[in-house]
Amino acid sequence: MSRSVIYYKLAAIYDQVMNHVDYRGWSDYVAWLLCFAGVQPKKIVDLSCGTGSFLKYFLRENMFGIGGDFSIDMIRQAKKKTYRSSCGFLVSDMSVIALRNECCDAVILLYDSINYLTSVTELKVFFEEIQRILDPEGVLIFDSVTEKHCLDHKRQLNEAVYWDRKGYEKMSHYDKRSRTQYTDFKILIDNEYFHERHIQKIYEINELSKMVKAAGFDYHLFDGFTHRPIHRLSKRVHFLCSRIR
Repeated sequence: MSRSVIYYKLAAIYDQVMNHVDYRGWSDYVAWLLCFAGVQPKKIVDLSCGTGSFLKYFLRENMFGIGGDFSIDMIRQAKKKTYRSSCGFLVSDMSVIALRNECCDAVILLYDSINYLTSVTELKVFFEEIQRILDPEGVLIFDSVTEKHCLDHKRQLNEAVYWDRKGYEKMSHYDKRSRTQYTDFKILIDNEYFHERHIQKIYEINELSKMVKAAGFDYHLFDGFTHRPIHRLSKRVHFLCSRIR
């Protein structure tokens, strides 16, 4: 199933599916990373904005935010929310970002969205696009889950949640041989069921680091939501990338 199909029906219940996520905590952590990099962004682009929850918490009065997502249904949900600062939205694939050159000073890609790029070729094109749209002094922030995370939490995960004629069943399976995470959703909306399959490639952090460097970025790596360096038991790794000068 292509990336353009996922988050189709799931968009309508996405906020309920993700109600465990601490978006305020994510916002505070991204703010710390930007402070660490010495960047005070005026224009920030969230390339996997989903329903816009992160931007809702993160944006301040002196910022302009752009939320991008390849799912038009997610963008429609995002536009319904109220933001504290100026904010615009667009439907855009991560391989062809519909923004002009050097238009922003911070690009973020959160909640292991980079793992939806399932080939080295897709990653290469993505990093080239970031180089194009990012101001020379700007930064890229993204995170990736590790195989440790998948083996501990998603090797074989099944859950079901229903409420008021809506709900979902979520079935996850990690294929260690191909380093691929498969997540199937059975979605109930108004007594009708829909199916979506999500596929994520779980890269070795060394592999991602080499690609970031080859794309012309310096980087810092942090263990998930901490100020500490990564280690062999890290389950999520945050990349803070700036252009090589």
